[in-house]
Formats: sequence, C-alpha cells, structure tokens
Amino acid sequence: MAEDIGPSIVAIGDDGAVADMSGITSHVTSILGACEEDQTVYHLKWVPWKEDFAPVITQNENGPCPLLALGNVLLLRQRMKLAPGTVTVTSSHLLHLIATCMLEDIPKGLSDGERRNYEQNVQDAVSVFPRLPTGLDVNVRFTSVTGFEFTSESGVFDLLRVRLYHGWLPDPQEKEVCEIVSGSSYNELVEMIVKNQASGDPKSLHDALVAEGFLSCNASQLTYHGLCELGRLVGEDELAVFFRNNHFTTLYKRKGQLLLLVTDHGFVQEDSHVWEVLGDVGGGGGFLDGRFQLSGHSTVQQSREGHTPPPAEATPTEATPPPSTDLDYQIALGLHNVELSEEKVGLVTEQKVGVVTEQKVGVVTDAPDKADHELAVQLQREEFSGETQRAYTPPQLTSREQHRPSNDCCFL
Repeated sequence: MAEDIGPSIVAIGDDGAVADMSGITSHVTSILGACEEDQTVYHLKWVPWKEDFAPVITQNENGPCPLLALGNVLLLRQRMKLAPGTVTVTSSHLLHLIATCMLEDIPKGLSDGERRNYEQNVQDAVSVFPRLPTGLDVNVRFTSVTGFEFTSESGVFDLLRVRLYHGWLPDPQEKEVCEIVSGSSYNELVEMIVKNQASGDPKSLHDALVAEGFLSCNASQLTYHGLCELGRLVGEDELAVFFRNNHFTTLYKRKGQLLLLVTDHGFVQEDSHVWEVLGDVGGGGGFLDGRFQLSGHSTVQQSREGHTPPPAEATPTEATPPPSTDLDYQIALGLHNVELSEEKVGLVTEQKVGVVTEQKVGVVTDAPDKADHELAVQLQREEFSGETQRAYTPPQLTSREQHRPSNDCCFL
C-alpha cells in the first residue's frame, strides 16, 4: 500500500543537511495531493540485477511510458526502493517516490539567486507530475543525441540527474540535409517546412522538400548516425531514458551494448524477456534474459538459478498478477511492436505546434490461434521495417506556448 509521505517531504542538500526550501516542499505536497486521485495500479516484475533482484514496473496499456521509464531508472539505480516481494505499485506512490528523489538532490552552496532559480525549476518540474502517467511534450533538437529544447518537461530529467537521449540525427555525409536540418529543433523544422511551402520561392521550396524528406525517410525517429552516436556517448553501465517513436524507454549500456528494458505487462512472467538489444535501426536485435543471455522462447519457468525474490507481507491493495498465457504473450508482442514502430511524427498537441506528444493507441486482442513465438517475433521485425517507410505529412500550424529560455536552467 502506498504511504502518504506528502507532509514529511523535506529538501536535503548534497551534504546531508536539511535545506531551507519550505516553498518547494509546500508546492510539492500540493501537487502530489492532487495526484492522489489517480490510483492506477502497475504490476512489478522482479529481475536479476547486480547480484540481487530489482523490481521493474510494467505497463498494462500503451501509454504511461514517461513515468515507467523514469521510475525504472531510479529503481535500478536503487535511488528508489520498494519492499522485497511487492507485486504492485500505484502511480501516486511512484510520484511520491520520484518527488523525494528530486528533493534529495538539491545542490549545496547555492547563492541566493541560484537558490531562487533552483526553487523555480523544481516547482516547474513538479507541476508536470500529473502528466507523467499519460505523456510528456518534448521537442527534439537535431544537434546531438542529448539535444532537447529546455522545457519544464525536460527539466524533470535534469533535476533527477537522468539523461534523456534520442537517436534522430542526420547523417553528416549528407551535407545538404545537415545544413538544413542540424541547427533546428523538430518544432522549428516543421514551421520552416510550412512557411517555405507557402512562399513560392524555388530555393525555399527546395529546402522544405529536403527537410520533409529527412522526416519521412527517418520516421522511426532513429538513424544509423544517431545509433552510432548513442553507442559513442552513452556511458558504460549508464542507465538513462531513451526517446523514440514518441515513447520513453529505459536504456542501459552493458559491455558496449545498448539495451532497452522490456516493460510490457504480458511479459511479467517471462524471465527470458527482460532486455531488448538496440543494435539496428530496423529492430530485430533479439531479447536477453535477466542474466543478459540471449533468450530462446520455451515454457515459462520461474527458476532464477534457484533464487526467488524474498516474500513480503500481503496488504489489502496488493493483487497477484494473472498467470501468463499464450494469448497474453501474443498481446504483449503486439504491444511491443506498436511501441517500436508507431509513427506519429506529425502530431501536434492542442496547445503546442509540432511538440511530440505521447498518445494512447488501441490494442488488438485477437491473436492467431496457431501463432508461436518465432512467428510473432518475425512479424514484429517485418512490421517494424515496413512501418518506417510511411509518408510524412507536416501538421498545420497553431499557436504554442513560449517556454522559459534555457539560460534559466540550473545546471546540475
């Protein structure tokens, strides 16, 4: 059962001293109180991790990726902890835990001006918390794999000291594309396309065509150059959040290999599907189990080299996850395929132009009666490859909010 830690939240600096930031804590408590109404329950999957076991939050529908991606990074870093044997957690409890992590990271030795700036950044970031279970607006910059416009949304990752990556970069060998695309954000590029298409000027029309071609040819929001840059810049043993296909996923680099955490609820009993290898733009890198061994689908077994997570006392709010069935397995593979291949490059929120927004999609529950694991994985790869070839249509312009400039950010 989630514990109410609202009034007891305190700000702790790097030196362990309690910081005098009562304005922050009262604001955090107010926001978290408003989030208490959302009691969405997520099932946990305990996986081998660092010679022990760690909980992984799984998602039972295609939607709450930012909350899960951040929560899983903090759980695997052991900055957030859940009682051994816990089988479920609510979204409101996760938000309380994330807020506590944020307030524990207040830097020491801030001047009065820096402290006020930091307080404002924290308040802006916490105001985003109610949207974490449903999606965040982020604006990719085509400059580097860490390039994002600074907003309150991206500030959440900064304040938690979790890097946010993407792999949507133009190939430097395509000089004309780089000249037109590299200095822009996604929003700016879409605005340029629409403006230039309406201008009638041949050079402007050409630039719009080049930019539109880049978005269309890389609709999966990952390029080979971006993948190479991820391999170069993501640190060894680093846990981060990866943004692709308008979804947020937990990213981990181990022995030079980029891995994505598998969080579909249908895999909650599948010990052989814990990580997916990010080795190619087209997917198909294969799955690894909790010991980072290449998995082969077989009868689901709970043997973890003779170990199981220690039991915990049952509480009235805990519910044991339903057993995995063939239907669950096929649905999970379908969900995972949707997350990898779905293209929403032209999405515009009602408030902001071109801001990439997480959206919920429908799930088809009719699985073929004779489908087996190999066929499902093969279909996943084929569909993913096909999805990346869709045409791109730029959205229509509407007014969007102006974000606070990046020089207001407190660098951590």
